[in-house]
Amino acid sequence: RLSRVVKMLRHFPTLYLLLRGFQGAMEAIAWGVMLILVLLLLWAIVAVELLHEDNAKLDHGDNEWCRDAFSSVSRTVLYFFQTLVAGDSWGACSIPIIQVNFWAVFIFGGALVTVQLGFTNLILAIIVDQAVMAREEDNEALIKAKQKQKMEF
Repeated sequence: RLSRVVKMLRHFPTLYLLLRGFQGAMEAIAWGVMLILVLLLLWAIVAVELLHEDNAKLDHGDNEWCRDAFSSVSRTVLYFFQTLVAGDSWGACSIPIIQVNFWAVFIFGGALVTVQLGFTNLILAIIVDQAVMAREEDNEALIKAKQKQKMEF
């Protein structure tokens, strides 16, 4: 049944290319997510070791999340995921720490550059490359099928 569905999809080339590109991209996305989590974990360990004491001394007012954001590695991974991957309120917790200790900008900036600017763009490039490779494979298969048809006649 599945092979019939795939053959039927060939009658809709745009949809077929989209699905093939998606299939190729999913592997890159899965590995990319794993590597991003490793990067977030590494930056979280550094941040907990270097920022927790200074962050605990700051008055965050009613913002309990910022007060506890660097208290454990798991909370810091969640903070970095929220700010670097999802892009949510980057400066709410980091700016007060940077104002107290300017060197903290290297931790936040390093995490930003490696995770958000560097690695997510690399994953996007690989996804595009996977889609191009899938299209080339489909074109080669189509050429072979046409050649086989010509030989049969």
